[in-house]
Amino acid sequence: RSTVKQGILDWNAAFEAAGFKNVVQVRDYPKNDPAFDPDDMRYSCVKYAVTETANAMGPSYVDPRTGEILTADVIWYHNVISLLHNWRFVQTGAVDYRTHKKTFDDEVMKESMRYVTSHEIGHTLGLMHNMGASFAFPVDSLRSPSFTQKYGTTPSIMDYARNNFIAQPGDMERGVKLTPPVLGVEDINAIKWGYRLIKGAQTMDDEKPVLSQWIREKAGDAMYEFGPQQVMGTVDVSAQTEDLGNDHVKAGNYAIANLKIIMRNLEKWTAERGADYSYMQDMYKSLVSQYARHLGHVLPYIGGVRYHEVRQGDTFPAVEYVDKAGMRRAMTWLVAQARSYKSWLCPQKLLMKFDRADEIRTNFENTVVSGLFASTRLQRIDDGHKLNAQRNYSVTNYVDDAFNEVFKPTIQGRSLTDADLKLASEAVALFARASGIQADGTKASLVKLADNGDTYYNNSSDMEQRDLLPCEYTDPQTSFVRINYGLPSLPDEVYKPLMLRQLRRALSLFTAKRATGNAATKAFYEYQILTINKLLKK
Repeated sequence: RSTVKQGILDWNAAFEAAGFKNVVQVRDYPKNDPAFDPDDMRYSCVKYAVTETANAMGPSYVDPRTGEILTADVIWYHNVISLLHNWRFVQTGAVDYRTHKKTFDDEVMKESMRYVTSHEIGHTLGLMHNMGASFAFPVDSLRSPSFTQKYGTTPSIMDYARNNFIAQPGDMERGVKLTPPVLGVEDINAIKWGYRLIKGAQTMDDEKPVLSQWIREKAGDAMYEFGPQQVMGTVDVSAQTEDLGNDHVKAGNYAIANLKIIMRNLEKWTAERGADYSYMQDMYKSLVSQYARHLGHVLPYIGGVRYHEVRQGDTFPAVEYVDKAGMRRAMTWLVAQARSYKSWLCPQKLLMKFDRADEIRTNFENTVVSGLFASTRLQRIDDGHKLNAQRNYSVTNYVDDAFNEVFKPTIQGRSLTDADLKLASEAVALFARASGIQADGTKASLVKLADNGDTYYNNSSDMEQRDLLPCEYTDPQTSFVRINYGLPSLPDEVYKPLMLRQLRRALSLFTAKRATGNAATKAFYEYQILTINKLLKK
């Protein structure tokens, strides 16, 4: 209770900057008072819900005539504690020895609980998710003691910027902060904009010139940019959930280096003599989910954009496409991850100790291939090329480069590793389905990434979507979110022939290289040649 109270009272600093002192107050529920009811809208309450739900949210009720928040509550579901625990382990375990036990000390848990409380109180005060906030920080700044002690992980706690997974072993001892700020600089600025009394203003229209001036004063400062939450997919690379920093490839490299350390020490750090493996398995699932997030932060660069909020008279564009160099960098990184992750993330000796370890989805080859060749992504690549042919990929050149990256070992005449075989097999299967040559036999529970290429999951359990707090309250009538549903895709008359061309290219490549490599590689080529020829003769 003391930690929750602290997270609420933290907002007094923002209100003081807006000209109000000690306006946020916290009181315990009155005892033996039959007149008190936490569901009475005259009281704004933090409500504890005894449930296994791993979540928290801060809904409010607004007078539609004025915009005044009439009442607001925070719902604190009991099992949010497990969520905070698991995040803290997989995001800081490589650098923070305090997480190397099943039950964390109160000191550690209070840091995370304080952040969640403040985040939800931000919602009750009218603040929306600002998923673009953390993109303001250079990645290497998150390894700076002075920078992180001042700013934490993000300019706004309304972002989903949990813990500092950029920090490397030894950084904590140097003074690098591992948690979000108490309040971010943009949180303080937002409260000023929303609540400060404007001298002489009698109406809302009277306030507009001053409010607009406050916005202009921060123009060009990334710390104060707003990145709306994206729903039903991620297109804008700068406004993502669960990310840190302005370079997701670089951030991913730091984070995955840490995950490898945790993976090497997982048994030692989670061991409990005489216990079953359920806790260790739960931590392993969280580690897989964290790795999937880092893949998910780079996938949007394929056909990715940055949106900018523009008004008449502004000189910058509303949409900026990821250029060829940025997309090429993301592509090579993703394929390299697909080739290497099983060597460290899927140790068979450990997995054999788990109950139904096969249910932990790690088919990231499918995730990467589907993302590289998704029709919606290719359409955005085409849009970007039409806007600036010198700077941006054409669809044909992009697909050629993606094909060459996926099939590089075959092109070079090398023996294929297990990862190479899987990656090539997934690519051929996608080309066959996307071209229409082969019927899509995907089960109903699977997400067809070729049709909705901005979804990362090839199965609903792949990345534990609950970790993203999907149920946190968002009112579509009053919140600004970017809905990426039904995005335009490359027309079938273009997309299907393009995918058929890739299938034929794979056939020609396998035919030319059928005598190269080891026995398993040759057998793979012979099988694929037979299968593709059979499909093409239909």
